[in-house]
Order: sequence, then C-alpha cells, then structure tokens
Amino acid sequence: FNYVAAHATHTNWAYFTTEKFGWTPQDIGISLGFVGIMVAIVQGGVVGPVVKKIGEVKAVYVGFAFNAFGLLMMGIVPQGWMVYLVIIPYAFGGLAGPSLQSIMTSEVPKNAQGELQGGIASIMTLTAIVGPLLMTSVFRYYTNLENDIYFPGAAFFLGTAIAILSIFIARTSLVKIRS
Repeated sequence: FNYVAAHATHTNWAYFTTEKFGWTPQDIGISLGFVGIMVAIVQGGVVGPVVKKIGEVKAVYVGFAFNAFGLLMMGIVPQGWMVYLVIIPYAFGGLAGPSLQSIMTSEVPKNAQGELQGGIASIMTLTAIVGPLLMTSVFRYYTNLENDIYFPGAAFFLGTAIAILSIFIARTSLVKIRS
C-alpha cells in the first residue's frame, strides 16, 4: 500500500507544484534534484546507522510514519519554498523500504529468494498501474473549477491515509514475524 501512497508525489509533483505555486519547469527540476539529494543522503548514510540502532521492524514503522507526515505536510503547505522543508522528513520515509525488504528476505529460504524478489517486483508493477490512475484522478477532480471543492493537495491527503493504513498492515504482519 505504501507504494500506492508514494504515487501522490511521483505522478502529481509537476502538476501540483504548477497548480498550487505556479512553478516553472526549472523550479520543478530544481525541487526534484533536491529530492534526489535527500533520498541519496537517507539511503546512503542514514538507513544503515538507524537500522543498527533501532532495528528493522522499528525502522519500517518510523519510515512509514515519516512518509505519512511528509505527504500530509505536502498537501497543506501554503508557500512553495516550504516544499523544501517538507522534502526533508519525507525523504526519511526511505527507512521503510530497505528494512522491510531485509525482513522479508530473512524469512524466506535461500532457494526461494528469486521468487520473493519477483513477487516484490510484481507488486511494485501493480502499484505503478493503480497509483498513477488513482492519484492523478484525485488531483484532477479536486482541481476542476467546476467542482465545489478546490484542493490541489487532495492526492497527498489520500496518500497520507494510505501510508497510515500501511503502518497498521505492517504492525499486523510484522508482529507475527518478530518484534
């Protein structure tokens, strides 16, 4: 579910920032460059030490919580420069993916690792079909001036709800595996 939530940003970033803040293609490119830098910092320098300190299971919860918080804040920021502040905690959502994948690989026998990786890739492919359709439809609906409610951040709120649901699903699943 968390991969579906991520499509609030993946598929709507350019639309959202243009609609809400009037950003130019250059503004969008600079912001995406900043996202890339933050993701690289988290993936390259933060995941390992944090997982070592709090463990994989807690890192999944913390990552999902940062993701939910980042999506929520993205949906409500009133000014474009604030997006950069929101990107920082949102990038820390990157704690969840590697931790969750590590947990899954440790629960599967060595001779089934290929099947696991194929299953993960299949799920990500499905979310890459559902996520963009869902999130761009929500964005379009809530930015259509013919509707009663105008809210460009609606897809981020939906992403927040899905990210929170991911925490509960993880809690249910991971408590059975380890604590």
